[in-house]
Amino acid sequence: MPQTQTRRFTAYKIPIGLLSQGSLQLEKDEEGKERFRYLSLGNKDVSRINIISNVIDKFNSENQNYGSLTIDDGTGNIRIKTFSDSLPLIKDIQLGDTILVIGLLRYFNNELYILPEILKPVDARWLLVRKLELKKEFEKLNLDEVQLQIQTLPQSLTSQSAQSRFSSNA
Repeated sequence: MPQTQTRRFTAYKIPIGLLSQGSLQLEKDEEGKERFRYLSLGNKDVSRINIISNVIDKFNSENQNYGSLTIDDGTGNIRIKTFSDSLPLIKDIQLGDTILVIGLLRYFNNELYILPEILKPVDARWLLVRKLELKKEFEKLNLDEVQLQIQTLPQSLTSQSAQSRFSSNA
């Protein structure tokens, strides 16, 4: 019996912040429901992604059939969603870990997320390596202009007493 080769789409190295600038390409299935096909970003049709980032949030459901990680690479954040068969991928991942994730982009309930194929912890120095790779690849787009998702500080951190504490420690 001859072996058939399955062809995978390229897993693009793209900063998370640029994903929000892409155009979603949807198609209708047999039932008439819209399904995510790929993200059009410049001259690339992105359906798989390769990201190195830090884990900033982790969730596991009580019945162990769903889990998620929220990751941030300094340009934005995105969720990685795992379901019962892929839950072991995130079992040993902790908050603050630097991870490499290769996975499929998916879109559901107005949220773009990653369905992981490969997920493994890496040394934090790989973040710098990836940043330099991306800077070289996207220098025409000026990576520094990527919109950052900035959250406002809580009122307690912006008070006069908090500012004086921080300045006295410097």
